[in-house]
Amino acid sequence: MKRVIASASLAALGAVGVQAAAYSPGFGSTDLSKPWSVSATLRGFYDDNYNTAPSGSVAKRDSFGFNVRPSASIAWSNDQTDVGARYTMGMYYFEDRPKNKEDFTHQFDAFLSHNFSPRLNLYVSDAFVVAQEPEVLAQQGAITIPYRTKGDNIRNNASLNLNAQVTQLLTLVLGYQNTIFDYSQSAKDVVSAVNPIGGGSHSALLDRMENLMLANLRWQALPATVAVAGYQFGIIDYTANEYLMGGLLPFGIPKSNIRDSYNHYIYAGVDHTFNPDLKVSLRGGAQYTDLHRQTYTDWGPYANASLQYRYAVGSYAEVGFMQSFSPTEILANNISASVGLKDCMKPTSA
Repeated sequence: MKRVIASASLAALGAVGVQAAAYSPGFGSTDLSKPWSVSATLRGFYDDNYNTAPSGSVAKRDSFGFNVRPSASIAWSNDQTDVGARYTMGMYYFEDRPKNKEDFTHQFDAFLSHNFSPRLNLYVSDAFVVAQEPEVLAQQGAITIPYRTKGDNIRNNASLNLNAQVTQLLTLVLGYQNTIFDYSQSAKDVVSAVNPIGGGSHSALLDRMENLMLANLRWQALPATVAVAGYQFGIIDYTANEYLMGGLLPFGIPKSNIRDSYNHYIYAGVDHTFNPDLKVSLRGGAQYTDLHRQTYTDWGPYANASLQYRYAVGSYAEVGFMQSFSPTEILANNISASVGLKDCMKPTSA
């Protein structure tokens, strides 16, 4: 059957990301007698194209500005359980804007880690974001829209991992992850004389729920090396129920859910620790994608590699590469892209 929308694929190398954590697992204070921490940063910036407009466009504007980021976190721990929560607010001020000079972002992170026994651990986390910045809205995977998006755009990522040590050398990891994207711009915001059906909004292209289940076996092959083999099953459901493209009449124009998919990942890899400050993680395998509403299936390569260097206590830089089918904002079924920075809250289990 002919595909309604073409499929796209690309690979890119991620840039180095830098992330600072207070103390493991990244909440509270470096002083373990004080479970809370409050901080703030202030920086200036210059953006030569804050509207992300094409070269030569009258919409291309530059601006000086500043960013304020206050943050507060709290953590609690005993012999079996660690709990933490963190809130960060960001304010971006653009002096060039005639009005609405400020953008605001809100980030809330929480985690719980519980050891039922020396061999069984449960890790639960949630990361909720209201933002305009693409790198803030993105999760571990492709940045789905590469420019600042106006409005209170929401991304929530919840995950659960159960780590069971089967033998002294073999560990079973079972996991579940749920991610929700909800963009402010909907059909009513893009209705015009040439687009009365309101097609092609950010909600039509990007609003979705992603569910991912995983099962991994981790074998301690050498003191510093862990071999990994695993399987993941992902479900992507687009939730906006809007037309993907603009037009005068809706006939023949697909709606958001035409891109719903089932995704199977089979892979193997290795995690190696060169020293306490330098670690590498490699994964390679295949992905099978089933666009069931289009009766179309496809195989593709799956690869994930990252190199992490800890340059100070609680701080690290990471560079990575990822090849995989992922959702995208363009009119395509899927796209693959790189991962540069990982959330320090989440355990490496894939």
